[in-house]
Amino acid sequence: MLKKRLRLKSNELRLINEILKSFTKYDDLYKILDNILRVFYGMWNVEHSFIALYDPKIGELRVTNSFGFLPSEINRGVYAKGEGITGKTFQLGIPMFATEDELINKTGLLERVNFKELNFFTAPIKAGSETIGVIGIFKELFPNESIEKILETLSIIGVIIGNFIYLKEKFEKEKQLLEEKHQAQSLIMDKQIAKYGLIGVSEATERLKNLLKHLSGSDIDLLIRGEDGTGKTLIAKIIHLNSPRKDKPLHILDLRNVPQNLLEIEIFGFEGNKKQPFKPGILELADGGTLIIKHIELLPQHLQQKLLRFIKTKTFERVGSEEPLKANVRIIATAPVNLREYVNKGKFLQELYDHLSLVDIYVPSLRERPEDIPLLVSHLLKKYNQKYGKNVNLQQEVINFLTRIRLPENIKHLDKIVHRVVLLSEPNKTVSLEDLKILVPDLVHFEEKASYQPINKPKESLPLPKQIEEEEKQKIIWALEQTDYIKSRAAKLLGYTLRQLDYRIKKYGIEVKRRKKA
Repeated sequence: MLKKRLRLKSNELRLINEILKSFTKYDDLYKILDNILRVFYGMWNVEHSFIALYDPKIGELRVTNSFGFLPSEINRGVYAKGEGITGKTFQLGIPMFATEDELINKTGLLERVNFKELNFFTAPIKAGSETIGVIGIFKELFPNESIEKILETLSIIGVIIGNFIYLKEKFEKEKQLLEEKHQAQSLIMDKQIAKYGLIGVSEATERLKNLLKHLSGSDIDLLIRGEDGTGKTLIAKIIHLNSPRKDKPLHILDLRNVPQNLLEIEIFGFEGNKKQPFKPGILELADGGTLIIKHIELLPQHLQQKLLRFIKTKTFERVGSEEPLKANVRIIATAPVNLREYVNKGKFLQELYDHLSLVDIYVPSLRERPEDIPLLVSHLLKKYNQKYGKNVNLQQEVINFLTRIRLPENIKHLDKIVHRVVLLSEPNKTVSLEDLKILVPDLVHFEEKASYQPINKPKESLPLPKQIEEEEKQKIIWALEQTDYIKSRAAKLLGYTLRQLDYRIKKYGIEVKRRKKA
């Protein structure tokens, strides 16, 4: 008899040990619970089992995981407190045992499977003294087993599961609080440096500032266009922080970072099924707030249609569901300058473009605001000197050089250059042009092809912005002379558009004349 009891205890310990392994195999709770039910099948020969957890939204138990049940049967697995053996186990917090005749057959499983030789065992899933769910198994009682021993073992497993769920939820809440705190700190930081991308005295920057002032307090969907690195995302954050949604969620979706086959789930969510758990989409997460969609030109056309429908109706369906859900989300999309060409080529929906471009914000490149570059450099020097506890400075010729060259990534590129210079320089170094080209060797590729030397060097006694303007004026005169006053060629030589050149010619009062040829 003693040997028999020891053998039974050993079997139960092996079962519990195998269940404990489930918690280390998976990160997802529902995969863990599915594996526990598979362990019941493999070690206890349990062909039908389920786990029901309390759903506070409906105030009832809902079957979340099952083994041997059809989807339609699981959908009916919702129990009120005290309803059937499952509901009573939840209500009383004690394990229970029942025969086929005592079951209410809520799921309809008994209509499909004959349980004449099986019994139904339940045990509460407990977190401390609180019952949060129920385990239910249909099991044959073998000669070497007792009802009491099965219920005892099942109760132990219920306590293990319950405490794991409690600790996991506590961890997730603490993680969420940390993330929210970090996000709040990030938003505060973004607010503090909100003018970073708007530092400057150029006409282009002033136009952008004025437009953002007009948009302050608005709630309309809009489009932000510009080259890479011009600060489109930062502008979008500034708009959010100055809108009625400033205290609501802000989410950013960069379409470059999500595989195309997962985009629909990422945006609209997944309803969930036996194999995969429910996943909320970013529209649900951003409800009440703002969603910034970066590189919207990469959105596939069928998802453009679905997004357009959401924008019109504020409703959507998760993948795998036909039930409409509502979300109040402001859409701010960022795109390259030439998004209109995507429309003309049939790659982007005209109607979606028309809706977003009702307010079309263009963020200028550094080429369009060269007079802002010294101020940006000064800001970045201060930022990275504070970060590394240094006092690195740049000679004027370095600032002039950075103003002349073309930087493919605009402000982002300028940021990288200044960051690298401060990081790699001695604490009190004043960096020369030669030093710069050693510290950032790639810069040699970004110099202008045409060589320009100022005819009259601006007086150093002038304020720095005036020095920059005077040098730019001389540069334009030089380019016009080099191209026989053909403005289109001069603009190309300078890296300007014709509109940009015309603006500067008017601004500086430069006379445009045809050179008389001999």
